[in-house]
Amino acid sequence: MFQSVYEPASHALWSLPLMPEWYLFTVVLGLISVFGLAWKSLFLFSPLFVLAAVMPLVQALRSATHATFATAPRTLIEKLALRGLTAALHMIQPLARLRGRLRHGLTPWRRFSQWRLAAPWPRAFTIWSERWQSHDERLKSVESAVRAHGALVVRGGHFDHWDLEVRAGVLSGMRVRMAVEEHGSGKQFLRFRLWPRLSAPWIIAAATFAALSLLATMDRAWLVSVAFVVPGLLIAGRMCLGCATATAVILQVLSEARAREASASMITVEPTVSERLIGGNGKYTQRYPARKVNTMAREAHDGGAPKASPAREYNSEQMKTREASA
Repeated sequence: MFQSVYEPASHALWSLPLMPEWYLFTVVLGLISVFGLAWKSLFLFSPLFVLAAVMPLVQALRSATHATFATAPRTLIEKLALRGLTAALHMIQPLARLRGRLRHGLTPWRRFSQWRLAAPWPRAFTIWSERWQSHDERLKSVESAVRAHGALVVRGGHFDHWDLEVRAGVLSGMRVRMAVEEHGSGKQFLRFRLWPRLSAPWIIAAATFAALSLLATMDRAWLVSVAFVVPGLLIAGRMCLGCATATAVILQVLSEARAREASASMITVEPTVSERLIGGNGKYTQRYPARKVNTMAREAHDGGAPKASPAREYNSEQMKTREASA
């Protein structure tokens, strides 16, 4: 049983915790140094490769040296075994995290249920809604719909100028910002702003490969030039593909939300006798149900002439009496 104790990060690089991707960076530097056999200028990366390879080992040894154990070792051999096990675990832990990231989708080649593409440029999207919802509820509905498509969604912080970030991997994504205009009576006008987001470390990596390929071409080291231009193009293409996929996903989600709001606004309720609607003259006019039928019109339709009402018959008899007396 043991417990590692890290010192404060005040001893330059040796005290900084290493990310799992550090091992990938070390492998890349090693491959670049190997290409020095074909192009001598690449031997300049050999010191960087040695430094990157030694840093995890030195950090693991420092952590093992300053580790404390619940049960103090009795002999020197037991003490060395415990500290060696501690150092080995510090070396293995980033590798285990890297393996988990590679197996569970946190990779540049992240897969989706359905690949879709859309032009990854900044754009705006609007939705008219007659059903009131709070800002947080609408963002949560958009987030859940995006997650259903297999994309990774990151929420913006309190001081970020964006609300959601839809990622198609770790290289790139699309950021979304939403604004709500209140129009009264529960009606809202939603505005969405989308723009691409590229990962700065991967941009630097693609630019580094492109620069090395250009320098190798100028020195006529054709094999090295091709070997460097391929990963640079792969990184750039993967970033563009990720932005295009994230754009297609968020556009589909917003289009489906717009269709739902449009269908909901077209649903009307049949008014009853007691309901009153405002007419064109500004007065209230009563609208009756469709089952109310004009009695005289129904009698005329049946083939008979409409019968006069008793009040009209009484008035006609009075007129005849007056004419006779005159």
